[in-house]
Amino acid sequence: MPNSKIVNKTPNGASAIRVQTANNLGKSSIPKLITAAQLMHDQMDANAVTFPAPPVIMADLQTAIDNVSTAYQVWSVKGAHGSHADKLAMSAARLLLLTATAQEEAYVLSVARTVSTSDILAQSAIVLSAGMRVKNNRSKQSLPGQVTNIRQIAKKTLQGTGKAYLRWKRPLISPKGNTSKMDGYNIFVTDGTPGNADLVATTTKTTYIATPTDFNPSGGTLYFVAAFNAAGDGANSNLVLLNGQ
Repeated sequence: MPNSKIVNKTPNGASAIRVQTANNLGKSSIPKLITAAQLMHDQMDANAVTFPAPPVIMADLQTAIDNVSTAYQVWSVKGAHGSHADKLAMSAARLLLLTATAQEEAYVLSVARTVSTSDILAQSAIVLSAGMRVKNNRSKQSLPGQVTNIRQIAKKTLQGTGKAYLRWKRPLISPKGNTSKMDGYNIFVTDGTPGNADLVATTTKTTYIATPTDFNPSGGTLYFVAAFNAAGDGANSNLVLLNGQ
């Protein structure tokens, strides 16, 4: 089995729900950006046990906040805006801060989603503890249907490599064959035990090449796939046993 993150995913079990943030800092004024980023810094710093490895360390995030604040003060003097160079400096500092906060946001979401794949309240609590807003998760978009016709396909180009070619069909959500809007597919390996599955890849394609690091080529490994979108994860596909070629 790969050294990937164990997820609370049951083969052929219930769908997952993903919490989303609603910060939208790119459209915020600079004063609001500074306030939101400072709250994010202070809350993540106070909850360092929950967020032990942020991609932007707190000292660097604070520096980015301070740089924007200083540049804004220089440029925004009432009745006497700074020079064009001051404005460019402020814009550059703002972009760096937006990049840093986006990285922190992605990290916090990953932490929240490892808490549970289906408990939206638990996920939301993690996001809120980082000083971030939680998006209203009510959505008109329906969950994707179940991935169908999942199977291994023999490929001449893979013979002797130990790899395996996996293919499936997009899920149907109506008798007419319409498909729901999807963000992609999560691919899992499992030993068949409920709750024991490894997420090995995420893709937007309906194919995946499994490598020997994903599975045991000599004994084969069970795979399943679940489509996902903003509303959450669709039902898991049937299990398929892959063997390296």
